[in-house]
Amino acid sequence: MMRKVILYSGLFVLVVLGLYTLNLSPESNIAPAPDLSAQTSQTHAEEQSPEAIPVSENMQSVNVNIVNATSHVIGTAKLTQQAKGVLMEVNVTGLTPPGKHGIHIHEKAFRGTDFATAGGHLNPYGKEHGLENPKGPHLGDMPNLEVQANGAGKGKFNLPGATLEPGKENSLRGKSIIIHAKEDDQKTNPAGNSGDRIAGGNIPE
Repeated sequence: MMRKVILYSGLFVLVVLGLYTLNLSPESNIAPAPDLSAQTSQTHAEEQSPEAIPVSENMQSVNVNIVNATSHVIGTAKLTQQAKGVLMEVNVTGLTPPGKHGIHIHEKAFRGTDFATAGGHLNPYGKEHGLENPKGPHLGDMPNLEVQANGAGKGKFNLPGATLEPGKENSLRGKSIIIHAKEDDQKTNPAGNSGDRIAGGNIPE
């Protein structure tokens, strides 16, 4: 009987010592590795959210056919919303004479090929004409379009303060692009002495 008591006592001591040793092992004191999966997923979601995408990549663009006075399509203009305005990319052919031609956004769409029905330049803030005019420019004023000897004209034009959002006073929707026969002097009202209207395109509503 005494031997059994001693045997059981020894076993009890061994069990206690084993449990104590396990609690003090190095592995038991190491904190579990943090779960980075949730953090990685959140970061990826933020990168893909609209707020993380530059405005110019998350806004709209419209394409416009440019026609001449005989209704022939001579090129295109692409308007793309930017953070602080609209970028217009123009690519046309068949224009004469070679050299600089005034190009503007006008306040209305024209009817048929009667470019005179486009009205004046888009000017919601009552400015004077011309990028070099201290009292200007009109919202629709741009640098001249350069036309090569072969009649091709290509250029990129920024329209600061303009928008493609419908219903705004500074919106280009429902307005028109007009190309003139001569160079815009960028300072003389109302159109920089840029001559007749020889081509244009209506911007969709």
